[in-house]
Amino acid sequence: MNSKRILWISHIVPYPPVSGGRQRSFYLLKEISKDHDVFFIGLNPHRGGTASVQETLASFCREARVLEPERSHAPQGFSSPYLRGLFSIDGYSVRVLNDDRMARAIHETVAEQEIELLHFDTIGLCQFHPRLSHVKSALNHHNIESHMTLRRARKEKNLARKIFWYFEGWKLRRYERKECPRVDINLVCSDLDRERLRNHMKGSRIEVIPNPVDISYFRSEGRAKTPRRLVFAGGMDFYPNRDAMTFWVEEIWPEMKKKVPGISITVIGIDPPGCVQSLGRADADFRVLGFVEDVRPYLDEAEVYVCPVRDGGGTKLKVLHAMAMGVPVVAHPVACEGLDVVDGEHVRHATRVEDYVATIQNLLSNKTERERLASNARRLVESNYAVTAVGRNLSNLYGQL
Repeated sequence: MNSKRILWISHIVPYPPVSGGRQRSFYLLKEISKDHDVFFIGLNPHRGGTASVQETLASFCREARVLEPERSHAPQGFSSPYLRGLFSIDGYSVRVLNDDRMARAIHETVAEQEIELLHFDTIGLCQFHPRLSHVKSALNHHNIESHMTLRRARKEKNLARKIFWYFEGWKLRRYERKECPRVDINLVCSDLDRERLRNHMKGSRIEVIPNPVDISYFRSEGRAKTPRRLVFAGGMDFYPNRDAMTFWVEEIWPEMKKKVPGISITVIGIDPPGCVQSLGRADADFRVLGFVEDVRPYLDEAEVYVCPVRDGGGTKLKVLHAMAMGVPVVAHPVACEGLDVVDGEHVRHATRVEDYVATIQNLLSNKTERERLASNARRLVESNYAVTAVGRNLSNLYGQL
């Protein structure tokens, strides 16, 4: 393999790998570091813990630099950065990553380390590309950002927010059309995302690098199942997960309680909305844990993993982790977009309240069916999403550029 000197430029620090985006970046970064000399520069939007993050990344990268942005990277609500983005030609998603220290660090590293390949970990980072166009480049798409943003706009009920997200989605689509052809290769999570990108952007090389799963970590340890126990795990600071759990609490759970005596659920994830927290206090069968260091014991004890996510983009690592753990999955079709799953073979789909109730009720009463789905799902993850194979594919791809 032709070893490259690669600069990985990120809008997030991928450690600890506690969310889908961080997990994708962390495992791919670690895998390609086995074959290439990788230098890392990233923003730490949450501030704090920078030294330990740099130390961890430097254990497999040649060098790791983590910058704490001067302004908030992910403000809540419609604060001034969002408003500035509304009146910016490139939009909030690009403007918020405009950081002079990041630009200087990138140019210094390229010059000092004789970088041969730039990896931009999201579309907004392409603003640093024009002055470095002499270096080979790759752009990673965790989601097709314009598609995800326009979908959010269509579903938004608040008129002001709907207008904002439509403008932001339009700006992102325009920015994708401009920047994606300029890089040497675009990386997407699935064939579906490749088609979404091609629909509005022609003439670019697009390769599929699926979200990777550490199948040696995410595997069942054979814990005893808690009868009629469900589980959901996903950070509720991310709007699709927040919407999913609000839908579950307000519409699905009341019907589940009526139809399935003795049912219980464990809800895991940072920043649960008020309705989730209130129900957790009022209903002993509705256990709300917030963030946990290790989700595996809770997945292992559950009989069914539920994922009523009906918004967002990319592919859902939370679904792949449940499949890898051998937990039967009942999910909205949007939650399974881009994954090589077949409804009835690897997962069970549900969209309406009555679909969730009937499907979950059926699975809870049928151990043979649960075991069949779980076994099929585990084999699929092993064959299509194992981290070593996915990482090696990306490493080879970069070696050939």
